[in-house]
Formats: sequence, structure tokens, C-alpha cells
Amino acid sequence: MTHTAPQRRRGPGSGAVRRARGPRHGVRHDLLALLSRATSDFIGCPTATIDDAIRRTLADIGTLFGVDRAYLFRFSADLATADNTHEWCAAGIAPQIDGLQGIPTAGLRWWMGELQARRPINLARLAQLPDSTSQEREILESQAIRSLLVVPMVWGERLEGFAGFDHVRSSRTWTDEEVAVLEILVNSVSQAFERRRREETASRLARLAFHDPLTRLPNRALLAERLGSELERARADGTVLGIGYLDLDGFKPINDVHGHDAGDRLLVEVARRMAAAVRPGDTVARLGGDEFVVLLPDIGDAQVAAERIRSLQRAIREPVAVATGLHVAVSASAGLRLVPPEDADAETMLRQADKAMYAAKQEGLAGVHVHEAPCPVPRPDEPKPAAGHAAQAQASPGG
Repeated sequence: MTHTAPQRRRGPGSGAVRRARGPRHGVRHDLLALLSRATSDFIGCPTATIDDAIRRTLADIGTLFGVDRAYLFRFSADLATADNTHEWCAAGIAPQIDGLQGIPTAGLRWWMGELQARRPINLARLAQLPDSTSQEREILESQAIRSLLVVPMVWGERLEGFAGFDHVRSSRTWTDEEVAVLEILVNSVSQAFERRRREETASRLARLAFHDPLTRLPNRALLAERLGSELERARADGTVLGIGYLDLDGFKPINDVHGHDAGDRLLVEVARRMAAAVRPGDTVARLGGDEFVVLLPDIGDAQVAAERIRSLQRAIREPVAVATGLHVAVSASAGLRLVPPEDADAETMLRQADKAMYAAKQEGLAGVHVHEAPCPVPRPDEPKPAAGHAAQAQASPGG
């Protein structure tokens, strides 16, 4: 196709032209080989390659049976519209797929009735259409279709769509066996779609479990997992891990004055800027509200880590458009916890970075405060630690 329309399988005495009973000579072996190859593809191929497998199979069917067009349509969930999602055309046949999107099905009562009854539509010639199919006939004749086969695509109780095979330069009578084999093949396409749908659902649930739904950043659960991994890596490699805790300054008044939609747009843009400003191996997570955490593996020392945090602060404080004609700006105060020393568990170190962030707010907004690990009390026989052992970096409100 092309489009929409068709024939009902009728019993003896109904007046309809009955299909031939046997397979065409020489075609049966090739058809069964195609069925075996295609169903294996749809069952075993990665879901990312299902569309390629469909296009390849349509081409194989079209070539085997001398079809002019082979195509796949999928229905919307309410069956109200149909979209041509895949198409193969023989040489010299113009593609139709671009003009066959969002096709209303309300006027195609006979056609939809046949598909919903799980009956293939097999028209050796358009004269076989029932008298009540004026709209279907008009669609088919406008495309110069002389004969066609349409096979419903079903999964469980759900009608997914249909596959169609048109002849415009000749006519064809499809045998019962050919139709039966193509029904199996088309249902294997349904199985492939269901497999992809389940994988997408699982992936979506995983994203919801480990990512913030607003900003798409890692959430607290994924942050805890990555923090544990980064601590193990820093310990094994002898490198420095920076844990930055950032809180937006002045976010609440924006949320209160301009509304939650404006606040959400601000958070989304801040998250995007932070994610764009870090290195590929860094992690930016949202804990909730206007609080963010950044993990900086292999960061070197306190000075390098503090400068990395300042670069995030510079990105954050640029004005953000939260509504038409409305721009707002916020700054961020940050606490920084360096590892080593690793004298506490991961959750405690995260709280220490949080505490350092509040110290930065008290010292003046938009600053960076480095957590100062307590010095161990030396034994009487140990030398006292050198003065200035702890590092602290601070930034002015201007960054």
C-alpha cells in the first residue's frame, strides 16, 4: 500500500472468489526458508536492529512474490489512527510512506472489522470488495492497486497493526498456505515489538529508580552506588576523590514569587549546565530540592578540586530564562570533602561535605569551603603534625 482497504475471507457459496488451495510450484521451499530465516531474526536479533530486520524481510517477501509494495502499519493504542512505519517498493514504484501517517480509521469500518476479527484481507481484484466499502475502494483505486493481501499483526488480545502486500502492475491470487505462512511471519514481528516494548519498560523503570525524574541526573541511590565505587578506586589507585556539595542561593524566593514551573525550569537548566561543565568521568547528582552533589575522581589536590567547583558556580550563576521575558539568576554555595583522609564511611563523608556547604553560606554566599578533617591525637612517642596540615579554599561572591 499505500493505504487502507481489503477483502473478507468468505466461505463456500458466499459469492467471493475462493483462494487457491495449494502453493505455487517452486515457491513453497523459498517461502519456508524465508519464514525460518525471518523468525530467527525477530526472535534473536538485538532490539535495536528490529527495524532493519523488518525492512529486510519486507524486501525478501516482495522479491519472492513479485510484489510492488510491501509495508507495515501500526495502530495507535485506541485504534483511531494508523501510521505506515516501514515500506519496501519494487524498482519503478513510488514510495507512499510519507503520505500515510496518522490515517483516521473511523471511516474504514469493514477494513477494521476484518482486522479486529483477525481475518486476513485477500483481494485478487478490487471487484471482490463488498458494496459497503466505498471509502476503502476509493483509497485503493486512487493508488491504482489491482490486488493486495493484508495480514493483521496481533499480540495476545491486542491488534498492533497489519502488514500489506500490493500489486499495481499485475494481479495475484494468494494461496491459503502462503497466507498462513505470512501470518506466522507477521506475528513474529509482533513478538519482536513486544520484546522491545518490555526492554524499554525495564529501562524506563531503571531510570526512574536511579535518576531524578525532573533533571534526569543520578539520584541519591545511584550517587551512593557511584560514591562507593569511586572510594574503592581512589583507595586502590592512591588518588584523590573530591566530593562537592552545592546548594543554590536564593532559589526559594524564585520558587515562591514566580511559581513552581519557573523553579523547575531553573533546576533543569542548572542541572544541564553542571553536567556539561564536568569531565566525562565525573558525576553530578541531584539529591532533591536545590541540592546537588558532584564527585570528582582523581582530582589532584584541594586547590584543583576547589577550582573545579568554582567552574560549576560560574556556570550556575548565568541568568536563566524561566518564562517569556523573565530571566532569573542564582548562585551556589559549596562544601568540599577530599578523600583521603578516609576516616569515615561514605554517608558520613557526604554529610561532612554538606556541613562544609553550610559553612560556606555563613562565610558569604557563593563560596567554597573545604572540610577540615580532624587531626588524630598523637601518641607520646609520635611527633606532632606540622601546622597548616588542613587545606581550605574560599571564593568571594563574585567567584
